Amino acid sequence: MAVRVNKSASRALDILALLAARKQFLTLKEIGSALNLPKSSTFEIVYTMVERKFLEETENKRFNLGLKVFEVGNAYIAQLDVVRIAAPYLDGLAKRVDDTIFLAVENNSQVVYIHKIRGGSNVVQTCELGSRNHMHCTGLGKALLAGYPDAKVEGILGETPLSRPAMNTITSKAALFKDLNEIRRRGYAIDDRENWDDSYCIAAPIFSVGREPLAAISVATFFHKVDEKLRSLLIREVTRTALAISRRMGFSGDRLYGDSSPGEAQPDGSWTADVPPAPG
Repeated sequence: MAVRVNKSASRALDILALLAARKQFLTLKEIGSALNLPKSSTFEIVYTMVERKFLEETENKRFNLGLKVFEVGNAYIAQLDVVRIAAPYLDGLAKRVDDTIFLAVENNSQVVYIHKIRGGSNVVQTCELGSRNHMHCTGLGKALLAGYPDAKVEGILGETPLSRPAMNTITSKAALFKDLNEIRRRGYAIDDRENWDDSYCIAAPIFSVGREPLAAISVATFFHKVDEKLRSLLIREVTRTALAISRRMGFSGDRLYGDSSPGEAQPDGSWTADVPPAPG
């Protein structure tokens, strides 16, 4: 059955999407021009949204997202079981590594950050909750891509060239697939200055009962402080935490990415069975 789209509701959602993308205050004229809306319609919809607190207005008649958007977004995040289940494990991980922790999911072929704990290194960049990033140049994104069939990865990457935000970004799709196969083999992803020139991340996926990647976690630090001792610590703690959360989500495997992931911290793979106990 075809659903009739309500024009006013559609325009209100377009305004929210516009302001979210622009990340700045816009005038009524700028909103109407960007969305090709009639002046009278723009006025009525925007001020209705201000009244309902989905938008806020400055003294000089400019508009941006309001408190209600934040509340709705937080309610959505709170409903995600993976956030609720993962949060106490990530708290424990943060205490053990004292670096910045991220939890992210894939949405519309991008990484979306849904939980963050700031650590001692304070590697925050622009990765605020709800913000998006590329998948091919982030540890979180590559951890997720490695859990997908190659055909799905191809669909996510699309036909456009891979962007290069940092010195070590992989821009060749052939090289990226080679990296994904290595991630599947060892059980975790590495972002070695691929998204930012002084960043270093270790990431691992969270799998569902159906052995599908639901999300990914990472520890982010500065490249210049990484030595072999820290690297080994991050690998061990991220992978064992990801497996512990996966098991809480119903995953029954002993190793991330299946039996082909021996793990680098201990080549016999025994680290994957050493998961943190359930918090509380």
